[in-house]
Amino acid sequence: MIRRGPAARVSEQRWLIAAAGEWPNPVIWRPLAEAAYHIIAVDGGADELALNKVAATVVIGDLDSADSDVIACHPGARVIEVCEQVNSDLVKALDWCGEAGASEVDVIGVAGGRTDHMLGTFAALLEAPAELAVKLHFEDCTATLLGPDAIIEALNGQQVSIFALGGDIEELNLCGFEYEVESERLSFSTRGLHNRATVDYPEISFSSNSSGRLLVMIFY
Repeated sequence: MIRRGPAARVSEQRWLIAAAGEWPNPVIWRPLAEAAYHIIAVDGGADELALNKVAATVVIGDLDSADSDVIACHPGARVIEVCEQVNSDLVKALDWCGEAGASEVDVIGVAGGRTDHMLGTFAALLEAPAELAVKLHFEDCTATLLGPDAIIEALNGQQVSIFALGGDIEELNLCGFEYEVESERLSFSTRGLHNRATVDYPEISFSSNSSGRLLVMIFY
């Protein structure tokens, strides 16, 4: 069983949040679990972790899907019940990670299920603490919000899609892609679908005064 202990300098480590949706292939999630300094179960994610013989260090949520038998599978885990229903359990977990000092968080178990829950997963990225770097891991891709000036972790030939969330992206520049743009505005639309990297680690930049956030999806 994979177990993790408390961190001395947690802000320097990657944390893993596990929810109860569909997990990606073990080739994707197992290295994340093995490298994680803290493993946070989002409510019913505690059951999925137990089934995969991974011990959580924290179980958080309204706990409507994690009964005492499931929680008992994670001896030593801190149990945090947050009963308010204004925010989703994923947002509660992300908020707790930010308050506890995390800087980078990987998230698994957010695929499948109801369509509104899927959309809510991407909305949670906008609600997460601004200083928290969050990466969602799916079966076919990763998804993260990008800062105004970044080199992305895509290799030559990988498909990349981008979306503006919560507002417009101003002065967008794409360099090292099949379809490059220079100083354009991107709204929430299909314009950013199905681009492809033509170099390793292509560059994306945009104005820090943009009203929106840029979602970048990199496909395996």
